[in-house]
Amino acid sequence: MTAFTRLRVLAAGTLLMVAGAGVLAPAAFAGKPSLLITRPGDGQLITARSFAVDAEARMSNGVLVGKITVTVAPAPNSVSKQATQSGEFNTTGRDSEQKVSFPVQTEYNGKYLATVRATGRDNPSGLGLIEDDELETETAIRDFFVVAPPAPPTNVRTAIDKESRAVTLSWAANTEKDMLFYVVQRAKGDGAFSPLATTDGPGGTSIVDPSTAEAAGEYRYQVVAVRRGADASTGVNSDPSPAASATVPGPPASGTTVPGGTTAGTTPGSEAGTGGGSTPGNTTGSTLSPNSPGALRSSGTLDLSGFTAIQRQARRPDIRSNEPDPGFTDALPFGATNTTRLVGEDEQAVAPPGGTGEDGEVRELGAEDASNDRRRSAGFLAAGLLATVLLMHLLWIKGEVQREPLEALVPE
Repeated sequence: MTAFTRLRVLAAGTLLMVAGAGVLAPAAFAGKPSLLITRPGDGQLITARSFAVDAEARMSNGVLVGKITVTVAPAPNSVSKQATQSGEFNTTGRDSEQKVSFPVQTEYNGKYLATVRATGRDNPSGLGLIEDDELETETAIRDFFVVAPPAPPTNVRTAIDKESRAVTLSWAANTEKDMLFYVVQRAKGDGAFSPLATTDGPGGTSIVDPSTAEAAGEYRYQVVAVRRGADASTGVNSDPSPAASATVPGPPASGTTVPGGTTAGTTPGSEAGTGGGSTPGNTTGSTLSPNSPGALRSSGTLDLSGFTAIQRQARRPDIRSNEPDPGFTDALPFGATNTTRLVGEDEQAVAPPGGTGEDGEVRELGAEDASNDRRRSAGFLAAGLLATVLLMHLLWIKGEVQREPLEALVPE
């Protein structure tokens, strides 16, 4: 074999080796992009309605191609009703690393899933004999929770009823779509706030505090909004609203006439200058639980597993209404007793014990009953006096009979 022939064989072998390397390149250098979601963290609680999902995509031996996609949607069985949000980020096809940041806006609290996808292509160090590029796609998933507190209620106002002196508190409804209820707190004078009432749902935006009728003075009110938390068993509350005050006047002096034509006086069981009993201390900064109703904190979540007990304990106590005294009436609602009533020379039986007459209806006592009572009392008194006189007369006759006879006087 001549030298020229050897050279040709060597050149052909080299070409075959290069061609073989080109065929094996996709398998030898094939690889998926590596993905890292840097924000939010795994299982993180996010307390803002607006935030961003940040991620990094890399190819160790290749370049990123196509688009990097980011999707945020409620997790399965989440309490959130949020619509899916997604974004796309183009790549240059020449870079092996890229960072993306996708802004998210949520209207509901709950559990969410963030999904990031990226595609890469091998780049075997500039060997230009590769004809078929192999594309690989990688996916990363991260779960997290949105527990954004609601905004403090606004437009809190008070109104005092002049007749009953009860305070009505009202406020504007919150705009959050997963609102649960409101908690109303009250303070007397400069005292600490304590729970007064909770609404039955997000639709209630006013309450009446009738207890102010029993104690005049300065009252302050604030409202806390509660919305759904990370799941169905938790909630998250707002900061308290700005306080609204009400100055309740004292009751009118006894003997004066108030609207409605009734005579005012001191409410039984009340004392001017005193509150409606002892109240808990300031509830701001502690956790709402069945053992501390209405105790809310400015951030974080609260347990709603005992929601029914919380509402029952945080509601205002059942306070009797301070209805005006209708005044005296001689038509007392009492039935007749088991007595007899004199009608001329006859006696007519009236109602048996139980207070009802022959027709089964309750009869009211009137002037006729009072006259019958006086007549009956006079009869008893006369009979007693007559019996006493007769007894004294009998005793006198008996004494006369038993007296010894006097001896006859004999004249001297």
